[in-house]
Amino acid sequence: MFSQPGMSGEPCWRQRMELQSRKEVLEGWLSSPSTPSQLVEVLQEMLATTERQLRAVRSQGPDSPSSSPRSEAE
Repeated sequence: MFSQPGMSGEPCWRQRMELQSRKEVLEGWLSSPSTPSQLVEVLQEMLATTERQLRAVRSQGPDSPSSSPRSEAE
């Protein structure tokens, strides 16, 4: 479904943010009554894959505050 060639080189916090955002979008589409029934199975598969990826990233360990780009945003 989604190919993420750059994911392995990204910091954990960024992977978590992207996967969590993707999960929320997929859940929103699945909960919407206007989602075509033909897409529900595909969206469920995408959601399951995203949840597995998110669990894998979370299991890599906690984020360290020093790895966050907060100072770059200012």
